[in-house]
Amino acid sequence: MRSLKIFLNSRGFNVIADFNCKGFDTFGPLKIVGGINKEHPNEDDLNNAKKICKVFKITFYFFHFFDYL
Repeated sequence: MRSLKIFLNSRGFNVIADFNCKGFDTFGPLKIVGGINKEHPNEDDLNNAKKICKVFKITFYFFHFFDYL
């Protein structure tokens, strides 16, 4: 996530927030034990993602409102 933020900043984007959640992982030795975070993303994770998207949408419209004044 951090490298994406650095990339976007280098292209002139202003990253105001980010969001992440656990995910099912079977990389490397974790595959032997069946992986970790098997229950993720779950309903709570998805609801949190929806909430942050609403905040981004409101923030986007708020700042663009002033572009038209």
